[in-house]
Amino acid sequence: MQTDQGLHFGFHQGEQSKFVLGFYYDDLFTADSYTDNHWHHWAATYDAGTKQRRIYRDGVLVASGVASASYQGSGAVIIGDTAWGGGAFHGRIDDVRIWNKARTQTEIAADMIEPLTGAEPNLIAYWSCDDASTNMARDATQNHFDGILANGTTRVSALIAAPNLAVNPGFEQGTGGWWPFGSTTLRNSSLWPHSGTNCVWVTNRTEAGQGLQQQFETRLQPGLDYLISAWVRLDNAASQPMDLSMLKTDSSGTSYPRVADGTATSNLWTRLSG
Repeated sequence: MQTDQGLHFGFHQGEQSKFVLGFYYDDLFTADSYTDNHWHHWAATYDAGTKQRRIYRDGVLVASGVASASYQGSGAVIIGDTAWGGGAFHGRIDDVRIWNKARTQTEIAADMIEPLTGAEPNLIAYWSCDDASTNMARDATQNHFDGILANGTTRVSALIAAPNLAVNPGFEQGTGGWWPFGSTTLRNSSLWPHSGTNCVWVTNRTEAGQGLQQQFETRLQPGLDYLISAWVRLDNAASQPMDLSMLKTDSSGTSYPRVADGTATSNLWTRLSG
């Protein structure tokens, strides 16, 4: 296998807790490692014109970068292993999709937990893995790229519950879906993004507690646990306390419970999580 001729996407056989979108010795890795055993939706895009690659986990951008050269390979699609062997995946895989366009973060998040029909525009292969046959993985698109289960792969029953996930609209295409909280002004910026190409700048804050907000009233389900996190960085102060909070309204009135707090700085991104 030669450089830029071996497309692979998944947990890397050498860096086994990191996800990769690679062309063979020209690879994009996630910075973080992932070791939990829950279901997650992974997606990757490659723009052949710009050589831009992106990896998304549960609809959130987790890695991006420009390939050194264009992808030059061809050949069969192998799900669960690499074409050169030695990279067999030990786990469960479901609902595999291939598109002939570099989908946006909004498009990925919109249908990542929804089943497809196979007739969606730009969808060229879709293996739902719901076939009654025990040795086939049928492609639901009109291309009929049907696969065969091989090398000990077996079909199992599995209930994939939608992740406890309320996907943020991100900032790659602007600040749509976010609103100022207080007197603040929101501005999309390509300066110092934590990941991807853009972030949001919050300016004109006049008091503590002001910032940006998003509506979750109809998106969170009672009885489920959620992890809320954000990366923050200051522009006009060396350091400053920062927190994540929620506006909660119930029979007892309105309150602002704090989810997470920490100290933000002007030279590093800080993750708040709770």
